[in-house]
Amino acid sequence: MILSGIDVSGVSVDPNDARHVLSWNMTSPGRGKIALFETINGGQTWSLAAGIAEDASDINVPHITDIVFDRLHPGRMYAQVAPWQRSYTDPPERVYRRDGTGPWVRLAVPPVQYPGVRNAEAAIAVAPSLPPCGGAIPCQAFATVFAAGAMSVDGGENWASVPGLEHGIDHIVFDGRTPGRIVAFEDQHSVVSIDFGQHFEVLSPQPYGWLENLVQDPVQGTVFYALSGGISAGSLLKSGDAGPLADALHAASANARATI
Repeated sequence: MILSGIDVSGVSVDPNDARHVLSWNMTSPGRGKIALFETINGGQTWSLAAGIAEDASDINVPHITDIVFDRLHPGRMYAQVAPWQRSYTDPPERVYRRDGTGPWVRLAVPPVQYPGVRNAEAAIAVAPSLPPCGGAIPCQAFATVFAAGAMSVDGGENWASVPGLEHGIDHIVFDGRTPGRIVAFEDQHSVVSIDFGQHFEVLSPQPYGWLENLVQDPVQGTVFYALSGGISAGSLLKSGDAGPLADALHAASANARATI
């Protein structure tokens, strides 16, 4: 199979094997159902991966929001599925897990109730490292998985609320310079954890508008970039201090575009 004439919505590359890539189609009313494609030879040939589309058939125009790999457990991956257009009345996104060439299994992620509703699509992510342990602190066998307002420390079998949030995570980055430090967005605010997600706190109470994504510069680790959405869609924002990210992003948003 060759991916030709398909509207691709997302791509995810296995961090343990760059030849292993998953790609999924764009869905919207009239476009058809979810299609998930997989290659194990760097894109020379593709196959259709079944399982998710069949289970999500009861969702109104479902689509895959993202697929992430657990770099500490080669072959383990997670996928998240949501309605094509999110409403604050929608239930939490569905999360699926697959090990190796096994089937996709829907995980029992509980609905997490917060003081505020969430209109933005949730993020899903797997921590790149394990938290320290020993003594009275038990060791984790699996890296922490974050999905909206829920987190799992046992590979997706059990879930708990992410502490310190009001709505649920929209975007998330694991700081490559500082193990255990996590920067995330939730409902127009940036939040940070310095203890592998055990606690989050707001970096700034001032909202800075809707943002589309968040990435860290792999060379200059103190630099973060974000793409704004909403009325200032398309503006590229920059924070250069790795600290009060919300302040920097809000200032940039007020000026429409940051100086880069």
